[in-house]
Amino acid sequence: MDAISNISDGDGTFLPMFLWFGLIGTIVYFLGVFMIIAKIIKTKASCPDNFLIIIKIICFGLMPMMFSAQYFPELPGLTVWTFLSLGLAAYKYHNAMQYLEDASSIYSRFHLSEVQKDP
Repeated sequence: MDAISNISDGDGTFLPMFLWFGLIGTIVYFLGVFMIIAKIIKTKASCPDNFLIIIKIICFGLMPMMFSAQYFPELPGLTVWTFLSLGLAAYKYHNAMQYLEDASSIYSRFHLSEVQKDP
């Protein structure tokens, strides 16, 4: 393990990932990270949300760092995973708000049709 960490000191992202996770593990890892970023970028807010806009910009800006340097150990890793987790929280929040809006509109339509049938 000591030799692997010595190899990866100045390398980019892919060589250490291949050594640590293997080919299949590296593919799964990068697919997962890119799926998270795609989810964050595709998130649509029903109202203007500055937090979501900033998180999208930062997550999109972190993508070049994934190819040029190691982004998961130490401070760069803390930055990447913090903003990815904030982006996922924003994604879940806006999905929940959309679900509540849809549910309330269905309820109001159902309730109005029931009120109109009563007289």
